Amino acid sequence: MKNTIRLFGFFGLIATVGALGCSGGNPNAPANFSGKVTYKGQPVGGGTVKLEKDGPAEGSRASINLNPDGTFNGTDLAEGDFAVTIETDSAKGNTPTTYGASKGKKMASSPVPQTANVVKATYTEIPKKYGKKESSGLKVTLKRGKNEQNFDLTD
Repeated sequence: MKNTIRLFGFFGLIATVGALGCSGGNPNAPANFSGKVTYKGQPVGGGTVKLEKDGPAEGSRASINLNPDGTFNGTDLAEGDFAVTIETDSAKGNTPTTYGASKGKKMASSPVPQTANVVKATYTEIPKKYGKKESSGLKVTLKRGKNEQNFDLTD
């Protein structure tokens, strides 16, 4: 009888751990954020959308790459109010990033398969004010779940 109780207790513990582990996502960063960035009505096809926590709890940051069609999609983000900045200078070179390479050395990369549909980012010059938290004027409030906001930049 004691062994049966222990066995059920063990399987109950395993089921609980499995259910918690399979819930998906980061419970401390439950928000997703997507949208599209345009400048004068045209997609901004390269660069990043950056989020920085606004207010007294500053410090939380995120950076989301812009797709060639101007869309972006960030997952596992913290909830709260964020100042938004957008930069496109990183799309100027249109070259792959070499994260982890030692200074002055190139990092080896795998060749792109011939069947891959490679679309490079395009550089769009936007006003520099959008790259600074103090002058962008862009804000977003992220809540648990899906959040969507588009940014139509102007001069």
